[in-house]
Amino acid sequence: MQVIDLSQPLYDNMKVYPGDPEVHIKQAHWLDKDGWRLPFWTINLPNLHQSSVIL
Repeated sequence: MQVIDLSQPLYDNMKVYPGDPEVHIKQAHWLDKDGWRLPFWTINLPNLHQSSVIL
């Protein structure tokens, strides 16, 4: 079986399909300032409606 990776990089204010919510990626905590890093992502997940994700 051949696997084809169609994934795309995510970035703040990337282009989305017309009518879909925008992608927002913000840094909640910084490694040099807080001692740990925490990005906060707001993205549209298919079939799950708009979601906020902390990675």
